[in-house]
Amino acid sequence: MSEIDRVFERLGFKYNPNTNMWVKVIIPGGDPRDRRYVLQAKMDEKGNINFETTPPMREEIIEYLGEVLLFKKHMAGEINIFEIDLDEPVPVEVDGNRYFAELSLTPDAAKEMHKNEEKPEKEGKKETKTLNWNEDKDMIKTILKELGFMETKRETLFVKNIEGDDAIFCDFSKTPKGHFYRKSGKDAHETAEYKAFRAMQEGRGKIEGDKVIVNEGEQQIILTMPSPVVRPKAKPEEFAIEIEGKKIKLNPDLLVNIKNNWFATIDAVVDAMHRAGILKGWTVEIIKYPEKILAEKKEGEEEPEDINSDKYLAVAKATVLLSDGRKFENVGDAHPLSVAGHLRPHVLRMAETRAIARALRFAGNIHGAMAEEIKEYVKLEGKEERYED
Repeated sequence: MSEIDRVFERLGFKYNPNTNMWVKVIIPGGDPRDRRYVLQAKMDEKGNINFETTPPMREEIIEYLGEVLLFKKHMAGEINIFEIDLDEPVPVEVDGNRYFAELSLTPDAAKEMHKNEEKPEKEGKKETKTLNWNEDKDMIKTILKELGFMETKRETLFVKNIEGDDAIFCDFSKTPKGHFYRKSGKDAHETAEYKAFRAMQEGRGKIEGDKVIVNEGEQQIILTMPSPVVRPKAKPEEFAIEIEGKKIKLNPDLLVNIKNNWFATIDAVVDAMHRAGILKGWTVEIIKYPEKILAEKKEGEEEPEDINSDKYLAVAKATVLLSDGRKFENVGDAHPLSVAGHLRPHVLRMAETRAIARALRFAGNIHGAMAEEIKEYVKLEGKEERYED
């Protein structure tokens, strides 16, 4: 067996002699219900390995698949996959930035996820529902955002920057309960974020401002949530959308700065797309109407007992239509815990806005959240922009 064959076998590929390709069935999104793809690798006449998928994915997405990154880094001599635990994320350098490469979920692993779900509590005990990614995705996203986590390119991965150059990651690609780890390699289970999330996930916690009240039997523990460390990223003049390989810069006057970090806005992206003549329009569909609506939050006012319930949750889906016929879809959610206090009566409108922002972000190949997705940024109709800590 050649070295390349051993590498592909280690990464979970199988060789197909009929097509002369190494193939692997993957679920890139990490959700067992998501679409399956066949990742294919083939050697060209010059001896280079080229990757593609069926159905087709964009090349820039394929380049960031865990299998592709790990293969290239191993062949370049930067890592040795035979000495690494591939069940855990592997830190690698990509364009000067640190990135965690992880093998994609497979159909077989997805089946095991269902088998390993916790058994119901014994009869006679009070049954408490534990939120899991497969059934409560939107509620989990809301909780993580309230704890200071941000979404990443991969739907199942969330990150919160903390002190120094460290960060906490929460990944649902291999377990519906979520796997926590830190960039530094330190124990994530000792962090307030981990303890608070588990408590809220199990119905034992409640958010009050920057604190989480956790019920431990007859005792209550108060966890103070550290604010995420915001690290300056791109400068205003560096922001751009990318359409078919061509970059169109965003108008810096339409960007906003929140806590020393610049963000693109819906207005900025729409302006750039109109200048490029690529935007045809968008549509919005309500996926979930909130069953309960809260009034504006007043200072000192206590939260309802069921504040963590998804009865307050609104979810919308937006579809952005480009003039070349392509469509980009994404969902947005809003909950009283993930919006500014004065916007609690308007969670449905916020869900629609966030869905549009995310769909535009994907259409314009923008990395990172849009301003409208950030709790601290609120643009009110007919009023000035408003920021809330």
